[in-house]
Amino acid sequence: AEEKAKGEANATLARAEAEAKAAKLIAESITPAYVAYEAARKWDGKAPTHILGDAAIPFLNVDAPTKTDEKPTTGDSRDENY
Repeated sequence: AEEKAKGEANATLARAEAEAKAAKLIAESITPAYVAYEAARKWDGKAPTHILGDAAIPFLNVDAPTKTDEKPTTGDSRDENY
């Protein structure tokens, strides 16, 4: 009985350590960009109809990231003067 109890205790400890490690990895991997991605992915396209208290109206930043070395293009002659 004592051996069985030790085995169960070791298994419980191993599970807890694995869960703690997984939680730490998840917490370290969450970035503002990932949060924005998940919000955009789950958004149903509708603006909120109710806002409680002093909560700010949520806006989704839909600007695409740009590279600083790329020229903006308009598709007309203005591009030549850039």
